[in-house]
Amino acid sequence: MIVGEHTRSSREAAQEFNLRHPERPRVHHGTVARICNLFRATGSVAKPREKINRRHEDDRVILDAFNANPRTSLRHMAQQLNFSVSKIFRTLKRHKLQAFKPKFLHTLEEGDNILRLEYCLWMQGNFFK
Repeated sequence: MIVGEHTRSSREAAQEFNLRHPERPRVHHGTVARICNLFRATGSVAKPREKINRRHEDDRVILDAFNANPRTSLRHMAQQLNFSVSKIFRTLKRHKLQAFKPKFLHTLEEGDNILRLEYCLWMQGNFFK
């Protein structure tokens, strides 16, 4: 309503709101501009329901893709699904999943257990006296 009074700018409206309501958290002029643009476009200041539903649908697509192939990298999955890597990363984080790439440094071969035992005994003898 403040914006409508005397066709004020969003900066002036934010200043006026902050003066009229000092007990409330301060409002930034960018917030006022976003709310005004949303109201002009939709006739409401509520967030569009489609955007919320689209996020849930995108999450389901991403999670289904990773369940189908859990070894796929984030970058490769982003290319396949036409999403950004950061969107896929945030989705996994939101659902308490972690993307990682296992790195196998070496494999145990026949006879390695003897060498490992010798090393452990040597460590115990030299450092744990």
